[in-house]
Amino acid sequence: MRVLIVQPFPQLHKFLQFRATTILLDALRQHGIEWTQINPREVSVDLTKYDIALFHNFGYFFSQALERNYVDLYTKLYYIFKDRSFPFLPSTDSFVAYHSYCLDRWHQNNIPCPGFQVLGRSRNTVELEYPLVLRRNRKMLRGADMFLVNSHKEFHQTRKNHRRPLDLLTVYHNTQHPDGYYRKRRCIVIGDDVHPRQAQLSPDWKVKLNRVPPEILGKQIEEDKRFMEEGETEENKQILVNASNAVGLEAGAIDYVILPNGKMLLFETNRCFGLAGASDTKASEEFRLVTGRTKKEVLKQFDALGESYVKLIKSKVPK
Repeated sequence: MRVLIVQPFPQLHKFLQFRATTILLDALRQHGIEWTQINPREVSVDLTKYDIALFHNFGYFFSQALERNYVDLYTKLYYIFKDRSFPFLPSTDSFVAYHSYCLDRWHQNNIPCPGFQVLGRSRNTVELEYPLVLRRNRKMLRGADMFLVNSHKEFHQTRKNHRRPLDLLTVYHNTQHPDGYYRKRRCIVIGDDVHPRQAQLSPDWKVKLNRVPPEILGKQIEEDKRFMEEGETEENKQILVNASNAVGLEAGAIDYVILPNGKMLLFETNRCFGLAGASDTKASEEFRLVTGRTKKEVLKQFDALGESYVKLIKSKVPK
């Protein structure tokens, strides 16, 4: 089997800088699967040499030029693959990662998620009831561009004061549990496999793994460990798989909460997700600190992700 990997960087070393890339390539090598990469500098490709194509999107948004060139290539190849019935992953027809795209598809497929409204550049009439979450529709890192607004005044003032465009409103759901804490989870879904990645705990509604107060660190580690050992229920796993399929992102990280009533509420799916924990970088050290995991434990999960990637790829190649 030969895999064509479509990636955004003209320089090979930049393609290899992501943990998701090394996980994928290591798994392909272990299974004896050959691969070749293609980037926006390539002008043509002979599909007869390959069995499947994989759009590997990590890093495409590092610059406007990089994104523009990659999206152009993505769009061109997407329609070539479709016209020739050539298998490829992911199957999404959304070439740019808008959160509203996911929410819309999830609503259409009865996946539990917040109501939403996309905003334009001018002053829009808010059609939803406050309180609301005002945020960017894409490219948001660790909740930096997300705000809770309780009135029209707060909405207009927050939008006016923020330098980046805040163009998405979502209905705010109070996810605070009886013990006073807010919780969020992330699972990585690859095909039909659901891998728990992290459970997060916070005294604040904006739950961020890199902002755990020292006084709750022990409880945070305890809950994350339990989540990693038990994973999700079979019912919730199916919801996550259905959510992944609904947006055509067969490999992605989904952020969600388990509400105090036990029900699931999905927030977003990430086609380019972080995989810290196995190196000596600051991000990896922080991840191990707030999860209590060792490098060995993190690498064990990465091996499982690689196996799921290979399983997914094989499932899409015609027999």
